Amino acid sequence: MSFDTDVLISGAGAAGLILAIDLARRGVSFQLIEQNAQPFSGSRGKGIQPRTMEIFEDLGVVDRMAAAGGPYPPLCQYRPDGTHKMSLLTEADVFPTAAEPYAAPLMLPQFATEAVMRERLSELGHHLEGSKNP
Repeated sequence: MSFDTDVLISGAGAAGLILAIDLARRGVSFQLIEQNAQPFSGSRGKGIQPRTMEIFEDLGVVDRMAAAGGPYPPLCQYRPDGTHKMSLLTEADVFPTAAEPYAAPLMLPQFATEAVMRERLSELGHHLEGSKNP
């Protein structure tokens, strides 16, 4: 069996899509395969961490991710005595710095994250090869 590609990527989830985008940018031949005919419609993860936003900046999608997501809403903690306390997931006075340009996590469901990455991969002239089965 011979292949016309340097890299075979199995799975078009977040990790597979990031690898595909990076290889496409570098001109490396790859094939991205996915067994599911449609992208996963749920969300296995709802948050993008600040360091991941730096990777998205390098891949050219950070603005689209920020536009598709938003800040985490306040958390409500219920106490045994019936009272509750509202708090933020991150400190309100956290600001971007040169060392950490994205100071707070971004709330963005996995399916939306993957949609942005699929769009970027398409812009780079690539697509994934999926199953023909529903």
